[in-house]
Amino acid sequence: PWFLCSHRSIGHVISRETENLQVPYYVDKNFEKNYQGAELQELEKTVEKDYIDYIQTSCWKEKQQNEFEIMFFTIGKSFRDKT
Repeated sequence: PWFLCSHRSIGHVISRETENLQVPYYVDKNFEKNYQGAELQELEKTVEKDYIDYIQTSCWKEKQQNEFEIMFFTIGKSFRDKT
């Protein structure tokens, strides 16, 4: 029913934002007929949770990459200093 991404996809062409966190997502043309009231609120909570999970995972991966680069640099510098 929805697509969490920074761009449209086939079938999901209408841009929306969650009411609470303004997370952008795309829906199909029949979305408003199928999601209203409590159903819409529940769906938007899911969109926000998925977005937060995505951001947390992205940050964790970036942190891991940075730590690896620092470790690699430190080991390389230590090796060069010994020779």
